[in-house]
Order: sequence, then C-alpha cells, then structure tokens
Amino acid sequence: MTAARFLASDIILDLPHAWTPAVREALRFADEVVLVALPTVPGFRNLRSLITACEALRPNETPPAAEAPGDALRRPTPAPHEE
Repeated sequence: MTAARFLASDIILDLPHAWTPAVREALRFADEVVLVALPTVPGFRNLRSLITACEALRPNETPPAAEAPGDALRRPTPAPHEE
C-alpha cells in the first residue's frame, strides 16, 4: 500500500472481514475511511464493532458521520417528462 500511495492520488480498498495486520495498517494510515454495512441487525452490530476498532486505531479523528441506510444508493428522481 505504501508504494501505491506514491503512484496514485486516490486508492480504494475493499478489505476482508478478518482483522489481519495488513487490514489494521490500511485503516490506520488511510486519509479517509468509509464503512459500508448491510441494513440488518448483524450488519449494524458488525458496523458498530468496526467503528469502535477504527476509533482505537485513529484516536485523533473526529467521530464518524452516519448516514441513513440506503443513502448511498439513492439516486435523484428524474424530472417529470414535459410534453
């Protein structure tokens, strides 16, 4: 990941569920972290665990901003067709 930071201005990582040293390092050194979860009870429980872990890895960060479930998937409604 260190080499990729010098080659590209933006890097998007889809990290595995396992907490490996590489995952911890990626989360610790990222400029921005976006967490995505399924809108289910287990999904939100896992998301809460991830937020807690990220807060421990990144103690100087501001608290995360939460969006309502599905906000990222919503698209603007097209204007009605005029005849």
